[in-house]
Amino acid sequence: MSNLSVPSSVELISVHIPKTAGSTFGYMVLPQIYPPNQILYDYENLPIKTLLQKGQLTEEIRVIHGHFPAKKYREYYKNAKMVIWLRNPILLLISAYYFWFSFKDNFFSEQHRYVVENKVNLAEFSENAPGNVLSNYYAKGMKLTDFYFVGIQEFFRDDLNDIKNNLGWPPLKVLSSNRNSYDNYQDKVMDTLKNQSLIDKIVAFNSADMKLYKEALHLRYQRKGLSNFIEMYEQSLKESQSRLSSNSCQKPKLNKCSSLGSGQGGQSSICNEVLFHSTDLRP
Repeated sequence: MSNLSVPSSVELISVHIPKTAGSTFGYMVLPQIYPPNQILYDYENLPIKTLLQKGQLTEEIRVIHGHFPAKKYREYYKNAKMVIWLRNPILLLISAYYFWFSFKDNFFSEQHRYVVENKVNLAEFSENAPGNVLSNYYAKGMKLTDFYFVGIQEFFRDDLNDIKNNLGWPPLKVLSSNRNSYDNYQDKVMDTLKNQSLIDKIVAFNSADMKLYKEALHLRYQRKGLSNFIEMYEQSLKESQSRLSSNSCQKPKLNKCSSLGSGQGGQSSICNEVLFHSTDLRP
């Protein structure tokens, strides 16, 4: 245990895995609950000692949100509620790939530059990208049951309604942010999901995260009071098919800003029915 003396005011720690609705949760939801001076956005993953020295981690801070491993703050804030949002690892990798190609003139890293300038295809990207980022970094050394709340990006609005009710938050105004801006992105996703050999490779390279994601889905169906995992699968499939009948996968209708009250219904990914079949998530 470190001898660092940290403020005791932090009550919520939100781990943001890239491309899992973390931007929406961190920058659109949390500011409706906490004033700006009470939120610490930790995206540089600086040591806690440095955050204290720079005057960023103060007694005012009540919530910490950003890209950091959950264990970073665990030993200092054992009573704080930890929140994390997960996403099907297949969609996570596909989204990250096309997100990189949406920023051709603003590189995040040398790897990003190499991928874009050499037009690395998705298959090669999946083989060389860091695998199991959730298990090996964001949730390393943690159990999902260590978190107060584990949300699923594919069910974002429904799960957001659950955490809102659990924590007694007021109705929320939510507008999805940080959407993938790659041209014809949904078309690319659907084409990729039809490539079973590629999907199998992605699953193989991310087997630990696939297992963790399956566990998260089990936790969700227990939280929702569903009788079994198949019931959640069938519910997801029904919702997806309903959306597909009114909005084609090729031209999905973007959601407008809406009020998320206690009666807000669930919303599943347009591709859930493909993912459940292709990844064999059912027990």
